[in-house]
Amino acid sequence: TAQITITENNTDPTVGITNSESGSATEVNCTNSEISITATGADTYTWSDGPSTAASRDLTAAATYTVTGTTTANGCTNTAQITITVDLETPAVTSASLTDATTCGVNTYDVTLTSSYSGTWSVSPADAVLFDDNTAANTTVTANPAASGFNTDITLTWTQGAGGCSGSTDDVIVKFNVPVESISQDTDTYIWGGLTDTDWTTSSNWYKWDGSRWAVQSSSYPSSSSKVHILSNGNAGLCVSSSNTGVVTSSMSSLSVADGGSVNLGSQSISIAGDITNNNGTIVAGSAVVTLNGSSAQTIGGSGSPSTDFSTLVIDNSNGVTMDIPVTVKGTFTMTSGNVANGSNVLQVGTSSANSGTINHTSGIVTGKLRRYFANAATSGTDGFFPIGDASTARGVTVSFTSAPGAEQYLTASYNSGVPMDGSATLWEGLPLLTGDGTLIQNYSDNGYWQIDPTNDDYSSTINGKAYNLTLRMNGLSGVTDYTKVRIIKSAGNNNSSLHHKSWTAPTHSSASGSNSDFTTTASTTGFSFFGGGGGDGGQLPVELISFNGSCNDGVVDLTWQTASEYNSSHYDVEHSRDGVTWDVVYTQSAAGNSTELLEYSYTHAHAIGGDNYYRLTQVDIDGTEKTYDVINASCTETTSGYFSIFPNPSSGSFQVIMNNSDIIGGAVMNIVDTKGTIVLQKPVEVKTGINMYLVNQELSPGIYYISVKNGNKSTIVLRHSVQ
Repeated sequence: TAQITITENNTDPTVGITNSESGSATEVNCTNSEISITATGADTYTWSDGPSTAASRDLTAAATYTVTGTTTANGCTNTAQITITVDLETPAVTSASLTDATTCGVNTYDVTLTSSYSGTWSVSPADAVLFDDNTAANTTVTANPAASGFNTDITLTWTQGAGGCSGSTDDVIVKFNVPVESISQDTDTYIWGGLTDTDWTTSSNWYKWDGSRWAVQSSSYPSSSSKVHILSNGNAGLCVSSSNTGVVTSSMSSLSVADGGSVNLGSQSISIAGDITNNNGTIVAGSAVVTLNGSSAQTIGGSGSPSTDFSTLVIDNSNGVTMDIPVTVKGTFTMTSGNVANGSNVLQVGTSSANSGTINHTSGIVTGKLRRYFANAATSGTDGFFPIGDASTARGVTVSFTSAPGAEQYLTASYNSGVPMDGSATLWEGLPLLTGDGTLIQNYSDNGYWQIDPTNDDYSSTINGKAYNLTLRMNGLSGVTDYTKVRIIKSAGNNNSSLHHKSWTAPTHSSASGSNSDFTTTASTTGFSFFGGGGGDGGQLPVELISFNGSCNDGVVDLTWQTASEYNSSHYDVEHSRDGVTWDVVYTQSAAGNSTELLEYSYTHAHAIGGDNYYRLTQVDIDGTEKTYDVINASCTETTSGYFSIFPNPSSGSFQVIMNNSDIIGGAVMNIVDTKGTIVLQKPVEVKTGINMYLVNQELSPGIYYISVKNGNKSTIVLRHSVQ
């Protein structure tokens, strides 16, 4: 026999699967981007999903993975399984970022995303927007004006709050664009955007202030009560077109054009009740008729060097219009009501001899410089009319050329208050004079004078050499007793400064009509510059006395007086009085007769008395007419700088204040104060060296008054004066 022992090795391997994740997690997510597994318990392995025989694998796909393990020694096998799940869902914003002009003037944005999990919206900068629901995947945000939610990039971020990718985010950027501006506004204020076209009535071209923001319009545009602002693309940003210039077709309350901005006034009739402001922008005149018809004073103003033109401009505002910048009216300038105050800013009508413009005048005065172009032909009627004057009185000018004045020629006219000046001196040279029709002209009106300058202020320009008829309206001139004897006088201009405005001459008188209070005078001449109304002295002597002074030195009184002009003056009588009542002639001085120069006369009175010495000057004309000037007092009692007295004292309200005070020489003020401390009279006085005398003739109630003279911080003593 033989025997063999057979053993059976049929023990199956214990196959298992391990993974490297904490807690044996089997989910692929945003934290566990892959699962690393390893088969254990056998010698070789076969995976059911493929030919791989490696014990270890990296898994990213969701599935159930089965591995079969084999023991090499007995070929026994066993299996193990692991189920891998995958949750890689992250939020994705599907609404596009908006930062361009499509957001101009809007303040809401719809944000959407794909996510099946809950989460929360957040914003940067903080509070820049308000969410309808910050936990809804799809929601609407609104710009927050309180947190400067305009013209800034706003980042909207969704943070996922659940799922395998909890905490993951996605974001989108939005920018609520509005015009960049620095203007005052109310809820009827508009800004031109022009993002659609140039049509004034297209609502989407406009932004309107709604109380908190500039809102693009869907159905409205400016009305007659609206304030309109024109901005530039360069300054206001992408919400204002760089190419679409608005063409005005409706009236408005006010119009403002910013630096670099441009507006076309179009071809319509436009009424503006408020101001026109041009801050170095461009106003294209078009062919529009612009009427300023506000119920309060209006202004055309601005800054920089703006081009401010109108085709037709109508002034119809009884409260007046101020022009703080130069203005050109290319076509017709109509004055229906109200003054134009333009000062040194030239108001120009017309642009060339081919386009000389028109002035239609019903009422109103231009109180500054008015320039008119002239056609290169003889003129008549209103072609050369200038409605100028001062703020209360019309003193218009009409220039009618008898032949063509030349090409591209204009005149600039203004009426200037006060007396004409030769530099810093009053212009008297040439007066008195005798006109061609035998009228004696001794003085001119000191109400004012007309200034008419030729093209470019060039006195060699062709217009300055052309003959013309000049008509001046001498309305409300003081001192006119017979208007038929008033003549136009002229102080010609010259390119040579030594000859410019140096002497008066008389144009050839033609006619006069009207009344003493309001009349016109016409004369013919050539050349331009200053013009005045000249006439006789109206019964007063033709002597302009500049000063009459006296001072006492060692008992001797030195008297001096000066005249600026004299005509037919015979002599001067110097009278002396001890009491201001009884007078004696102590000296007679021959006069110059006729003079237009500054003359000085003097006399020394060696027989003055101690105390007050009163003097008065009487000027006698060749024909015996006399004029006595104000009394002065030369006191030989006290000649120090502190002398101050009143005569008579008491008085009835008419008295003289006499002083000699070197400390307050110059412009001073005399104050009269009652016992309650109330100032009853303040009188400007000029204190000169030596004795000064001032006449006070005031209706004062009986009582006690205190009188002093003050110059700056220096003052005389206070005198007590009784009025009975």
